[in-house]
Amino acid sequence: MHKKFLLISILFFCSSFSRSTTFDDRTSCEEAKGAWRQFGNNCTDECEAKFDEFAVCTDLVISACECGKSRCWNDEVKSCVALSDYKKIFVARQKEEKKIADAAKKKREEEAAEEQKTIISNIANITKNPEAKTATNGTQGAIESPPINPPGPVVSQSPPTIPPLFLQQEKAKQEAEKNNPGQNPTVSIPGLPVVPLPQ
Repeated sequence: MHKKFLLISILFFCSSFSRSTTFDDRTSCEEAKGAWRQFGNNCTDECEAKFDEFAVCTDLVISACECGKSRCWNDEVKSCVALSDYKKIFVARQKEEKKIADAAKKKREEEAAEEQKTIISNIANITKNPEAKTATNGTQGAIESPPINPPGPVVSQSPPTIPPLFLQQEKAKQEAEKNNPGQNPTVSIPGLPVVPLPQ
């Protein structure tokens, strides 16, 4: 019994606080001589949706204010206003937004042109001085190191080994030419040394 009483007291205490509902604008709507009713999309009778060509209206059952003919609901002032009055506000807002967009576009174009000049200047510097490479961010260029060639085959610097038999033949030929100049001497090739076989 005490638990039920405590639970009811807590619920009553929580419900005593005011909380926002979907009917918060109903009083303002009725004061502006509008009719509070249900709509089939979330654009309802809002002025912004009537003038904004890019407004997205999703299918949704929602309660809102209908201001009637030649009027619309201005959510900023929470009241019904004439369409002609809101059109002036909307056009002024569009002009201000266009001015901001044009200024941002001009700034982007100037930055792009400046960046293009920097890149062209860096390319010209590289072409004039191929040994130096200037970075595009304006820092001092680093000197390019020469390309490293891959190592080739290892060539021995020592003279080729001449067989002893060939040297003996050349020596015998030179001696024969000294003894018989002007003739084609017959050079006897010295025999190979006889190596005894093991017993």
